[in-house]
Amino acid sequence: MEFFIRVKIRALEVKLTVIPDDTTANDRESDWGTELVIRPASTSYAALGIFDSIKPFRARLKEILEPTCSTIQHWDNTVEMLSKREEIIGCLNKIFTEFKDYQKPFLLHPIWKTLGKSPIIDKGNAYDIFVWSDFAICRTFIDCASRERDVGKVTRLYRSTLRLARILYELTQTDKVNIHNIYTQMAFNLQTDKEFALNGKMTRRFMNHPRRYNPIMKLSSITNVIMNGGHKELSPERRFDQSLYYTAQELFKDDA
Repeated sequence: MEFFIRVKIRALEVKLTVIPDDTTANDRESDWGTELVIRPASTSYAALGIFDSIKPFRARLKEILEPTCSTIQHWDNTVEMLSKREEIIGCLNKIFTEFKDYQKPFLLHPIWKTLGKSPIIDKGNAYDIFVWSDFAICRTFIDCASRERDVGKVTRLYRSTLRLARILYELTQTDKVNIHNIYTQMAFNLQTDKEFALNGKMTRRFMNHPRRYNPIMKLSSITNVIMNGGHKELSPERRFDQSLYYTAQELFKDDA
């Protein structure tokens, strides 16, 4: 007789990034941070995952969102959306506070550390990994949008906040949502290929741990991952500035 154990599996997004990024490379090492670029698919999946987790509390979710969201006439109207900023952010803050225990792993974020802005990997502390929950990813743009003042337009960060609020609100109404329509209609004259980007000065607030700038794994640990001559099969993308860095240093030695 065969026995099967039902185990829920979860698809996790992976984003590999380098530390430090350009905005923090000249800061002291403990203030180094890494850039994180988020695509529209990521925020839509996070929103759906959040609703799935707190769906049993749908009535409470509706109670929080409806007083604000039910009064919105046009979700794609910049003036109306700017007037609702404090209310919408307040609703999401309340949801994220009340249901924080229901967040789930969402994104695996491996980092690799270089010697400043050079392409040389730090030999001492080279690699580590952070795990972002669905709540945490959304928390980034909600928090950053709440700090924007007198912008006079819908930024990428606030656009993500609005999209999240609308998705959650519509799901509380009918249990259905047209993600494509929401993301298409609520473009606010911004390009739609990228949801938003967070530079190192932003992400370090959320990755507030010594392992951000002092990764736990040494450079040599990669030999336990790439084995049997696998390093010979590596074929990195060639860039002109990178080629100059490695091969033309002597041409400029008199300029030092």
